[in-house]
Amino acid sequence: MNKSELRLVESSTLNIEKLKLSPHSKVIVGVSGGSDSMALLYVLHRLQIDALVVHINYGKRGLESGKDQELVEGLAFEWGFECISISLDSNDAQNTNFQSWARVERYRIFRELKEVNNAEAILVAHHRDDQVETILQKLFRGSGVIAWQGMKVWDGEILRPFLEITKIEILDYCAQNSIPFRVDQSNLTSDYARNFLRNSFEPYLNKFFPGWEQNVLALADKGMVAEQAIQSILNEIAGKGSIELEPLLNYPKELRITLLKSYIESYTGITSLTKGQLLELNKLSKLESGKHIKLNSSYTLVKDRTLLIIKNNSSESLVSYQLSKKECVEGVFIKPFKLTIENQVNSEFALRMDNAQVNWPVTVRTWQDGDRFQPLGMIGSQKVSKHLMNLKVPTATKEKALVLCAPDGTIYATFFTDNIASHRIGTISDIVKCTEQTKEYLTINI
Repeated sequence: MNKSELRLVESSTLNIEKLKLSPHSKVIVGVSGGSDSMALLYVLHRLQIDALVVHINYGKRGLESGKDQELVEGLAFEWGFECISISLDSNDAQNTNFQSWARVERYRIFRELKEVNNAEAILVAHHRDDQVETILQKLFRGSGVIAWQGMKVWDGEILRPFLEITKIEILDYCAQNSIPFRVDQSNLTSDYARNFLRNSFEPYLNKFFPGWEQNVLALADKGMVAEQAIQSILNEIAGKGSIELEPLLNYPKELRITLLKSYIESYTGITSLTKGQLLELNKLSKLESGKHIKLNSSYTLVKDRTLLIIKNNSSESLVSYQLSKKECVEGVFIKPFKLTIENQVNSEFALRMDNAQVNWPVTVRTWQDGDRFQPLGMIGSQKVSKHLMNLKVPTATKEKALVLCAPDGTIYATFFTDNIASHRIGTISDIVKCTEQTKEYLTINI
């Protein structure tokens, strides 16, 4: 076995072993028909890995695209693999960057097939030259230091067994083992950023800066160190879904934005924030409490008095329950609250109303803009939103606060789950306050 062949197989074997594949497990492998992916398929064949071969046909090269598909299907069958070919209409990428669109669609398909087949991982044939080009693109696009890490051999979902192997080594391996592959002629043009770097830019770097690839790859280690430092800071100032504002603002602007960006991406799974969003993040210190920045359709960053809170919009829903008097005599649980009718005071820290003043049935629901009630001891009414703000209820808690209403909409109480340590769970309306004549209590408690 020749040196490059030995290196490729041994390296790939070690990387695949990182998966710790369980018996009868399967992997998804993307195969285009080019030298890299065909070499990967052959390695999987030699290692007897159970793989579902997935070929994506974009149809951009007419008959040539068809020949790519034929090669992949034929070799997959010959080597004993199950194979799926999926055709996509490249016209769907109109008015967008085709490479970006194709990448999104490709990985969407891979992930769906991974889930359907209960596969352990997605395998792709990125190699060291691809890694160099990836880091260069991130540099030229102004990405932060953490992004200099480029691609990972194994990120918990995608495995890149060839990431430490050069393109030349892969081509040697194909030649030594007579592995057929197709050449995509469109890669020889410089229409796309990666092709431009490969065909037009890198030859000059090779001429004027010998060894430049190693210097670029060394940036990956710097990116890893930066990520560890950022995570260390976040461990001090961030919790589950929130970041302490005061210590965050003590850091310089660029570091502050990096901290926010890293935390948001790790907590929400958002892979990239726009430049506009990053500029908005830098203005957070000037925003009033309760103001927010929409991150995407599912997540919003809300400024509270001392915290920045990530709110998951998609997981929240409006609460509305209608309750009869009989149900409350028996006790009703609306997590984490219990509503009961009692004839004596059983808890010092419950919300207590005179049941004789309550019209049944009552409704428990999420408060809405415009809701008003008469807080205990107040003459006249006040908006629920204003009342909660005066109580300094945190924004995230305030938005989940509930109200107890009469059939005509009169609000008897507003209650929430914050500040348990101080035993404050809400406020009753003055119209249902208890007196010496109260014999029966409608009680809300945690």
